[in-house]
Amino acid sequence: MKLVRVVLVGLCLMPAALQAQPCESAPKTPGAIQVKDLAWASGYWRGTLQDGATAEQYFAPPAAGVVTGFFRLLPKSGEQIFEIATG
Repeated sequence: MKLVRVVLVGLCLMPAALQAQPCESAPKTPGAIQVKDLAWASGYWRGTLQDGATAEQYFAPPAAGVVTGFFRLLPKSGEQIFEIATG
């Protein structure tokens, strides 16, 4: 029940947080960020969660103006979760 209260309070505060002003380092013009600026996210990560499930994430370096990646969660129960992302 305590978790439900925390989630509800968070949901009530979210609209105020979304109206916050952008920081000074934010791009001033739309489109200032380019796909090549996301090269820092390229790589492969793998870890084991507390319940023994394996989580993997991979992002390819930007190419042809696109970043491609995937995420998969491999729980011990056998029900796998996959996510493919492009942008």
